Amino acid sequence: MRIFFRKQPPPPLDPDDVVVTSVEVLDRGLPITRIIHWSHGYTFLSGLESEGSRPVAVHFKHIADIDSTASNLTLKEGGIALRVMDLRGVPGNWKTYGPWSDEHLDELLQSGCIDDVHNDLTPWD
Repeated sequence: MRIFFRKQPPPPLDPDDVVVTSVEVLDRGLPITRIIHWSHGYTFLSGLESEGSRPVAVHFKHIADIDSTASNLTLKEGGIALRVMDLRGVPGNWKTYGPWSDEHLDELLQSGCIDDVHNDLTPWD
């Protein structure tokens, strides 16, 4: 008899864990459409932020209060989760990609590759 072991999924975020988001998500209530799991933590963004958007560190409980689906998503370290909103503003399904190293994640973000993938999604993906 063979026994197969699965790699354990990452533990869920604790409400007191500190994560990074933007002022627009917190203050203006923009929907979270992009989650990045770096080796050192998480970033929760809307994808609708302005170029001058300011990052802000918050406890994860603030993100869970804004968007309960973010707390149900299991994302491996080095992974990215994307979704889009439909025309009524209803969020679509999360689509996950990766995992990659922090350096590669940074390259993908800087090159616009992640933006291109995000722009090609539909709410039903």
